[in-house]
Amino acid sequence: MTSQVATDEGGIPAEIMNILEAEPGAVPVAGLTAGPDIPALREQLAILVSTGKARKAIGVQLTHEQ
Repeated sequence: MTSQVATDEGGIPAEIMNILEAEPGAVPVAGLTAGPDIPALREQLAILVSTGKARKAIGVQLTHEQ
C-alpha cells in the first residue's frame, strides 16, 4: 500500500513546507510582533518525525532527540 503525498517542485511534502514557512499571525502590539509559536511548531515536527514523514521528505532518519 503506497500513499500519495502532495509535494512542491523540490519534492518536499506540502505539510512539512507549511510548518517550515509558518509566519507569525500575531498583530503588532506597541510596535512589537510576537514570534512564531515555537512549542506548537516543535510538536508538529515531532509528529512528522514519529510518523516517518520527515524521513521521506529530507532523506534522513531523525530521532526525537534531534
